[in-house]
Amino acid sequence: MRVKGESVFGDFAYVPVDIKTGSGLEENDWGADRPNQAYMAQMNFYAFLLEDVIQRPVREGYIFNARKQFIKYKLSPHGDALQNVLTKIKKMTSGFSEKCEPVISSGCGLCPWQSSCRTWAEKKNDLTLLFYLGEKMKYGFYEIGIYSIEELATVDLAKLLPQIESAKRKKFFYSSVGDNLIKSLITRAQLYLQEKNGDSANAYIIRKKPNFPKTKKEIHYDIEDDPLGEFVYMHGFWIIEKNKDSYYHAITATREKTEKKIAEKLWDFFAENKGVPIYHYAPHEKNICKKLMEKYNLKKDIYDSVFGPDGSAIDLYQWIVENTDWPLTSYSLKAIAKYTGFNWSADDAGGANSIAWYYDYLDGNDAMIDKILIYNKEDCMATAHLKKWFENKAL
Repeated sequence: MRVKGESVFGDFAYVPVDIKTGSGLEENDWGADRPNQAYMAQMNFYAFLLEDVIQRPVREGYIFNARKQFIKYKLSPHGDALQNVLTKIKKMTSGFSEKCEPVISSGCGLCPWQSSCRTWAEKKNDLTLLFYLGEKMKYGFYEIGIYSIEELATVDLAKLLPQIESAKRKKFFYSSVGDNLIKSLITRAQLYLQEKNGDSANAYIIRKKPNFPKTKKEIHYDIEDDPLGEFVYMHGFWIIEKNKDSYYHAITATREKTEKKIAEKLWDFFAENKGVPIYHYAPHEKNICKKLMEKYNLKKDIYDSVFGPDGSAIDLYQWIVENTDWPLTSYSLKAIAKYTGFNWSADDAGGANSIAWYYDYLDGNDAMIDKILIYNKEDCMATAHLKKWFENKAL
């Protein structure tokens, strides 16, 4: 995009602009908005190339998003983030393989190389098969001399911790990595080997008995939405009441323009069930409801009654991460629920497919809405299954 300034072309310059279906923003670990980091990497690369053309620094760019908004990005094309990526790419293209191995993560789900990388990782007992052990930590362990799950499972914690502190000074571990996380990773390595050797029935650890509220009614909540189009099309609930049959309730957008209407119905539902425990899995429901509140000027006191500091919402994912260990790469709802015996009826059940089904429905395939309702219902039921499973196992 042409802007005021000076460049090799005269009294004007250029900045990079990219069109994206997403908002251009994402949430950080504290729920605050920040530039989408994948988009940021692209924009920095555009700026890096553009500087060579216009012969002047490029320090800003814009994302034109699905809401027809320009989101300004502050760019650092010569910063460590981009330069590290470029260095890695150059090494890979030159045949240099050190520290260019697959890294198994939550981002692998839709990648066509997933099966190949997973096969390689399982053959090598790669460290990133353990939950929360990512690329930076993997090469941190390499720096120390730990190259596999077997080696991590048998390491002496007392000797390992000083080595990690030394590796941190070389930027191999995040400074926030603490002793408890390292201890959990060792435990997860041991559980992974235990499960791999055939003892899957006992390959988990529950460190703390759950203290879920004892009530006559509880609700299990799951959202279906398109994060790129920033559109919420379903709020689903599995409702359990004492001495009554459990049942499913859904609030569904029949067309894209009805998002506001179902958000208002959701707020009515929250008001009608004030004080009733509402279980959800991961912060997605909390964050989406906050955005809906701000987008449609919904009552904050109702939001706070559910998701505020003293609200009725209970995040099962947070409890699981803080109090349990598993031999799994992912602690997603599907990973944990399937491991504990819950199954979905559709082989292709998943969030990405739910979005595709919904747009098929909007295009006239009415049967798709029933498929989404079943999938959402089973997600809600999976949360209820986990809550009950942990209560029974901790007795």
